[in-house]
Amino acid sequence: MSRKHKMYFFVHHWCGLLVGLFLLLMSITGATLVFSDELNHREIKPFLAVDNPSGEVHIDASFKDIQQQYPGWELRIYEWPKANEALVYELRKKEDRMRLFVHPVTGAITHVVKDANNSLQRRLLLMHYTLFSGTTGKIIICVVSVVFFLSLLSGLFLYRRSILKVLSFKTKIHSQTPRAFFSSLHRVIGVWSLLWNLLIVVTGFSLSYNIVMNAIKPVAKKTASAKKTASVTSLDTIVNNVHATYPELDVHMIRVPANAGTVVVRGSMKNDPSFSGEYANTLQYNGQSFMLEKKQWFKSAAFGDKWTSIIGPLHFGNYGGILLKVFYALMGLIPGLLAVSGFVIWRYRKRKVHSVSLA
Repeated sequence: MSRKHKMYFFVHHWCGLLVGLFLLLMSITGATLVFSDELNHREIKPFLAVDNPSGEVHIDASFKDIQQQYPGWELRIYEWPKANEALVYELRKKEDRMRLFVHPVTGAITHVVKDANNSLQRRLLLMHYTLFSGTTGKIIICVVSVVFFLSLLSGLFLYRRSILKVLSFKTKIHSQTPRAFFSSLHRVIGVWSLLWNLLIVVTGFSLSYNIVMNAIKPVAKKTASAKKTASVTSLDTIVNNVHATYPELDVHMIRVPANAGTVVVRGSMKNDPSFSGEYANTLQYNGQSFMLEKKQWFKSAAFGDKWTSIIGPLHFGNYGGILLKVFYALMGLIPGLLAVSGFVIWRYRKRKVHSVSLA
């Protein structure tokens, strides 16, 4: 074995061992989070039913009261309610989350979920992004993605001569011994899933990096003068303006930042690529004059902004139908399978070295 080969083996070997447990955890949570929308809907479904057969929605009937009851909270509305469904607000303050279910016409609050972080979907997200450890966990996940990337690159070098054999089905999975079985399994799965794993680790690192930066930035922002701004006067007027001016925009989120006096509307255009996600286009309105202050369309955005839009959908596979989600869920388990098979190979190799030394 050449010195170069030994070096790559050392990197692949120890990178895999260092992040193996994290990869298994990320695989399980990630494969489940592919069905994040379905999990979320299942959890809020018991609180959605209201008497509103016409399907009318008047956000202003509840918006001002909620702002007054929960000062300092950011307000978000993600989906437009259907007939006989409640209007759902998500309230955010730092890491805290609340959900309010209100009648879409009268504005009466029908149910309050005080700690939305306790939902299964949210707990899975927190585990996947932060390991329930706040900023420290976010940094750990970011580092794990870098180490996994190094493991993939070193594995590409080690198995470079096996790539064509594996892809042409000339490499078989051996079953003579457990070590031979896991070694060949590791090689075959690693080669076939190389491009997939690169996609997941690159998008995962990008997401993780953005999350770490967002966790660090607010500390510096708070030192600036926190002058009080005028409140938003009417969300209904802004939403009606959006529908009238941009009928081709499917609105997926209305966001009212805390103490900002602005309204951000995000959505997808009908001719955008599906992998651009539901929030690829952004409109920002003045909350008092209702004038459009900023707009950004996915198709005319800079590469960096486009990349920020697509990394989430590409990482979690929530840009297609159920078949794509099933594919993502199954493929999402592969890094964990590689971690387990790599660990087993290491254990058998260590046991063999120990036996030889005893002899």
